[in-house]
Amino acid sequence: MIFLIFILFLVALLFISTKVGNLKHRATQHVLRNSGISSSEISAGFSSNIEKMHLEKFLRDFPNFTEDSLKNSFKQYSIHLFNKNPINEFSQNVNEKMQKDSKLDKMQNMEFKRTTVDYYSSSRLNITVVYSDNRDEYELFFDCTIVENQFKITNYKISKGAVLGF
Repeated sequence: MIFLIFILFLVALLFISTKVGNLKHRATQHVLRNSGISSSEISAGFSSNIEKMHLEKFLRDFPNFTEDSLKNSFKQYSIHLFNKNPINEFSQNVNEKMQKDSKLDKMQNMEFKRTTVDYYSSSRLNITVVYSDNRDEYELFFDCTIVENQFKITNYKISKGAVLGF
């Protein structure tokens, strides 16, 4: 009996310490917001450094695109995705997946933050579009192939990114 009480006490202590730790982290990120040293800004800077190499190579291979036109295209694709609007650039897999994805409904009202090129090699392109609900960032990862200068989005994934605060 004492052993069971001890185990329950440890579980409760672990639960409380985890919750307090999460609150402390969220408070820290809230205070550091727009300071240049928040988790979100560090992540954006790191992504930007990785992006430079891939973006330069993409723009060399596809001179009809600019950095802005590429990023705006994927921002628009994300909006089509949120609205569950099938377009030619979406593969059959994406069209089927988006119809069942409840995360997309939550992201419709979020604020656009940035788009980064994560990877580019010959006919493969990976792009991340970041949105925020002012508490957390959410990353929308696009996997694409490029066929005859046209994008074909073969898959997407949504994950929670950096904590922004309260």
